Amino acid sequence: MTLLSIELRRVLARRLVQVLIGLALVATGVVSVVTYVQTGRPASGEPIALVDLWPTSGEDPILLMTAFFLAVGALLAGASVVGAEWRAGSITTLLTWEPRRLRVAASKISSAALAAGVIGLVLQVVFVLALLPALLDHGSTAGADAAWFWGMVGGITRIAALTGLSAALGASLAMVGRNTAVALGAAFVQLNLVEGVLRAWKPGLGRWLLSENVAIFVLGRDVEDLPFSRPPLVAAITLVAYVGAVAVVAAMLFRRRDVAT
Repeated sequence: MTLLSIELRRVLARRLVQVLIGLALVATGVVSVVTYVQTGRPASGEPIALVDLWPTSGEDPILLMTAFFLAVGALLAGASVVGAEWRAGSITTLLTWEPRRLRVAASKISSAALAAGVIGLVLQVVFVLALLPALLDHGSTAGADAAWFWGMVGGITRIAALTGLSAALGASLAMVGRNTAVALGAAFVQLNLVEGVLRAWKPGLGRWLLSENVAIFVLGRDVEDLPFSRPPLVAAITLVAYVGAVAVVAAMLFRRRDVAT
């Protein structure tokens, strides 16, 4: 626990992490102002509704846009937290007072995931609060009952969990490649090239790909455009298994390799 606490403080002290949080807050403020101004103008369409944050009708929620940015930011931050230590050589210094490498690896990956998950949760709450003036003044609260509220809470929680998993994946890949760029490159190749080829070759393999499982997990339901059905719990287990496998490989390599090279 002491090592985890130290690593959490190191994560939060990273300048890139602070910059990403600042950018997210600035973007939230801009979206809030623009939304308030746009929704205040006379329009022929229906006004924006509070339930649009997380609709129960199966439509794409407004909060879905935060999932992409949080996941990408967490992947970048998680990779940077570990990759920067390899570049600076501080890994060697750390091992002089904590030589148990598996504990070091576990604490670094866990701290990145935990910090990202909590930050993702807080940023989503801030985003919702920032949109409330436009939604309450120029929109409608029809249908915003207890069932809708808890559905939105579930969606926010799943997005926060995805943010934590993304950070853990970035940290694990950076530990394998000993570099931030290697981690980001590996993630890009997997999501944009490997999965694209597999998807085009055999669409049925989509049930085992990261992108499809992320979509099902975040929405908490089947996605209409996908040619298969998959329970959200199975999608969540699949994502955890993939990230866990990469983390185990990273920890095993870290245990055996020479950190001085």
